[in-house]
Amino acid sequence: MLPTIHQFMQALRSPADSFTTLQRAKVVCGSDGLPILRRTTRYVEAEITLDGARYLLSMPLSTAAAAQCERTLTALQRLNHPALAAVRWLPGEGRFFTPEGVVRTVNLVLQALPGAALEEAVFRLSSQELEEAIEQLKRDLEALNLAHNNLKAENLRWANGRLVPIRYFDATLGGASERDHRALEAIYTELAGDDEHFVSDCDLPYDPIPKLIGHKWVGHEFEGLICVEDTEGFGYVDAANRYIIAPRFCWADDFHEGRAVVQTEQGMGLIDREGRFVLPPIYEVVEYHAAETLIQARQGGLWARFDYMGRQLTPFGTTYEV
Repeated sequence: MLPTIHQFMQALRSPADSFTTLQRAKVVCGSDGLPILRRTTRYVEAEITLDGARYLLSMPLSTAAAAQCERTLTALQRLNHPALAAVRWLPGEGRFFTPEGVVRTVNLVLQALPGAALEEAVFRLSSQELEEAIEQLKRDLEALNLAHNNLKAENLRWANGRLVPIRYFDATLGGASERDHRALEAIYTELAGDDEHFVSDCDLPYDPIPKLIGHKWVGHEFEGLICVEDTEGFGYVDAANRYIIAPRFCWADDFHEGRAVVQTEQGMGLIDREGRFVLPPIYEVVEYHAAETLIQARQGGLWARFDYMGRQLTPFGTTYEV
């Protein structure tokens, strides 16, 4: 059982009682005095300060996200390179109470925030300096055999004269990514000015989907479906805010190639666009690799592979295959 976002916010406001090693941390709050949280479908994070340094403190929102994050960060911690920001996987760092009053722990991620945000640094840089830094980052990622897989301006810092990516939740080792190269080129195109200077007035992204009301949380549209959270749980609506899949899950991910990972009280599974289970919700962890239309599921600590239709391809074993 993972804590709720509300419990994470409470922990941030009372670190001495809620954390193991981060008891002196101070959370960055908004004008309302509440911690500023950033949430995706898989993580929630807040910026904190600790002993004069700035960090992002993140909590996985599902067991699948936690398992993937632990594997990735364990591998990254073995690398020592100036193009990588320090990041630590903190087992059992957070403490919270269940509705029955039982104390539980949760694993958290501590991500250093070196230098300045790229959005701030561009006002001090020329487009040539940015172009050189982007080319250097491409070479760094190739040297590290690392694919970040989520490069955008908000996930880049300017530190010691170079670009340093953060938020490694989607990163993979084993080869650089052409997707990263395209993302870096898009960042340069967006930020660099024709006259070798950057502009201070930028276009805001246009979202054609009308604001969906009546939900605790609303995700982004993927394949015509939008993940939402209501009192009853997670479900999916269309752009007109009509329920396509009723809110009955403890957690749900976005749809990709007609499949979405969900979590119930019994376990994790995989559903199709009609809400039918392709893989029953009986597993500890389910990971769906949309590009390969491949499913990997863990049961009793052992992993097995399944195809797009949910048919088992390999027996359960101890090896996790990327």
